[in-house]
Amino acid sequence: DIYVVPDKTPKVFSDLIDGYDKSRIWMVGNSEKSDVLPAIANGVKAIYIPYETWSVEEVKRGLPESPLITRFEKIIEIKEKYDILK
Repeated sequence: DIYVVPDKTPKVFSDLIDGYDKSRIWMVGNSEKSDVLPAIANGVKAIYIPYETWSVEEVKRGLPESPLITRFEKIIEIKEKYDILK
């Protein structure tokens, strides 16, 4: 399933994943604040692909060290390195 929501708070994310196996869920996004942090707050893996879109999304503190976060520079890397994302 693929979900696109206008607001990705930890609560919205929690509601979306309710009833799903967290080990099989991935959040893919370019925002630390709106994509990665809500995902890992709910115990879900995240792929972070940094790309600046607007200043509201900036998070100055950077991402925490977490085995739930995978960082790629380009989206094509998801396909190229799919085998390591299990």
